[in-house]
Amino acid sequence: MGIDSRMSPRMEIDLKVSSAIPKTAKQSFGLAKGGRFEVTAFDISTLGIGIITGYFLPAGLKIALVVKGDIFGLKKMVRIKGEVRHCEYKQLNKYKVGIRFIGISKQHKDAIAKFIASHDKRKEPRLSLE
Repeated sequence: MGIDSRMSPRMEIDLKVSSAIPKTAKQSFGLAKGGRFEVTAFDISTLGIGIITGYFLPAGLKIALVVKGDIFGLKKMVRIKGEVRHCEYKQLNKYKVGIRFIGISKQHKDAIAKFIASHDKRKEPRLSLE
């Protein structure tokens, strides 16, 4: 068991997420019809989200994500922009992708942090570098 060296607590999750690639990227990047596709999130933190998709998404690609807000205690859909940090081939038509949030609102960041804290089963609190 290693030390969790991430900058932000991350929680495993099984969540459907709607994704879209900006029109500017479609010209040089082939994707699903209309640039929109569904993915499954497998983990989340206040800094980013891990997804599984059937598409190779190159590092640096900007992506828009939409998640139902009720899971985070919000009434509206959560719309967040992100940047692909890495994409790893797992098996045929399955890629594990790490996305860093870009310009996430304080409201969404706080809602995600509260969601993670409410599901954290550790007996000892996480150490903070702040």
